[in-house]
Amino acid sequence: MSHGSNQYRSGRLPCPPVTPELSLQQQLEWLLQTREIAARDTADPDELNRMARDPEASVRAHVAGNRSTSPATLLLLARDPEPAVGYWAACNRSTPPAALQQLGDSPDDAVRFHVAGNCSTPLALLERLLRDSNPAVAEAAADNPGLPAATRAMWQLTRPAKPARQRVAQRPS
Repeated sequence: MSHGSNQYRSGRLPCPPVTPELSLQQQLEWLLQTREIAARDTADPDELNRMARDPEASVRAHVAGNRSTSPATLLLLARDPEPAVGYWAACNRSTPPAALQQLGDSPDDAVRFHVAGNCSTPLALLERLLRDSNPAVAEAAADNPGLPAATRAMWQLTRPAKPARQRVAQRPS
């Protein structure tokens, strides 16, 4: 079987597995073509599902960020141990609420930040992210259009003061 780039770019043939027999150039070409297929918005959801199990984290991350990826595949990718995969799943507006719920527990601040900003994030999770230890995550949750205005207003009244605000509040008149 030929390793011609047109066959792999078309997505019609499965990419060859990375083996010691392939040259470094062939392995790099395979990786770049696989990532290109995974990033296409017109990619076949079944192909994306297969690619979600790729050993290369960058391929899984491209799948996680693809709007054509099925909810079931996004749920699988939400459990991926690689932070970049969770990051792109959290950014994807197609990610189902159950997957966002899992990602909301990530130890990675960037993942939680993007969960907080995702329009599909469930209200209960947004309310929890308002109390996140990272102020940027809490701000992103407060800015989410899915958060009711009353909840946002209450958060603004009760959130910890920023250091600059604290200094201004302590200045004598």
